[in-house]
Parts: sequence; structure tokens; C-alpha cells
Amino acid sequence: MPDTDWLTDPPAVRCNRPFQPTKPSHRVEKIGGVLIRRGHITYCVDLLVPTALHFLFAESAVANNVWVNILRNRRAFLARNFVKPFLGFADDQLKRMTGSKGRGKKGQRPEIEEKFGYDVKAAMHTLRLLNECKELLSEGRITLPRPEREFLVRVRAGKYAMDKVVAMAEKLFAECEEAARSSSLPERVDRVAISRILTDSYRRAWDPA
Repeated sequence: MPDTDWLTDPPAVRCNRPFQPTKPSHRVEKIGGVLIRRGHITYCVDLLVPTALHFLFAESAVANNVWVNILRNRRAFLARNFVKPFLGFADDQLKRMTGSKGRGKKGQRPEIEEKFGYDVKAAMHTLRLLNECKELLSEGRITLPRPEREFLVRVRAGKYAMDKVVAMAEKLFAECEEAARSSSLPERVDRVAISRILTDSYRRAWDPA
């Protein structure tokens, strides 16, 4: 079977195969596509980057050789320039919290603001994203569940004033930018390496032996 570039070949080429791929290999194709395409920055793709990375670090119920091989090579999916989508997503949440960019999805969190005085859910997501970003750039991983889970629960419960949350966020923004400058991760993901991983994933799915 000829090599296939799962990130650049047109669908007609990628789909011209004996049968449909298994879910693990399909999942990694989608992850790879998101993480590579963020190089052509669009707002929607940037918002998907943190979520896509979670697949690579969350405990998985899938234990077949396809997904195990993907996780073994997950560093190929990591890059220093992911700082931009993480910080952009966190900034979006922070602006929702402060009201400078509307509050919540179509204004659907008035009950939270009424109870706590501000959108504590947006506050929690802001700090979670920033901590994940800092760890990714510094350590090359994202720990899930989050080690600061109890702190995030307190934020979500409104235990901190909004000014305090803003101050913590500003400190973390600066720490993330510094972590990006000193990170050992490559500037961008290796398109060739990821394409090889995806191709190998499909081959493993089609021929488990």
C-alpha cells in the first residue's frame, strides 16, 4: 500500500481503502488535523487545540495497539506555538468573566452572575487553561485530572473576588509567555512525523497482526 499523507491528501485519496478506519485511528487523524491546521490560524481551530491535546493525556479506556502507539509518539503532536491558542482561549474566557466581551454563551449564565457577582465558571476555565498551558510548555505534558483541581473547585464556587482572579490570571499569562520562550518543544509540530504516525495507525488497524 503506498504511503498516504493523511493531513494533506484529498478525501478521495484517503478514503480509497478496503474499509473504514477504527475509532482510535480516526480520532488521531482529527487530532493531528487540528494541531497542524492551527498553523493557518483561525479562531475556531485555535479553540480546539486545548481540547484536542486532552485526548493525548487523558486516561483512556482504549488499550489496543493503535492507540498505545499513538500515545507512545504523542510528543510529535506538541509544539511551542500552541501558546497562542491557549492564551487566546484563556483571554476569551477572562473577557467573558469581566464583561468586556459579553457574558457567557448568548447570555446564558445570568444565574451564576446573580449568585456570585461574576461568571465564576469563566474564571475557572481561564485559570485552568493557563495552568495547562504553562505545564505543557514547561514539562511537555498536561496532567489530567488537574493537580490544582481543588483550587479550581474553589474558584468555581466563588471563593475568590473577581479582582483576585484577574490578578492570578495576569501572573499566569506572563508565566506562560516566559515558558514559551524557554520551552524545549519545537516551534511547530513535525508534519512529516505526524503523517507517518497516522499512516501507521491505519495500517495497524487494518492489519492487527
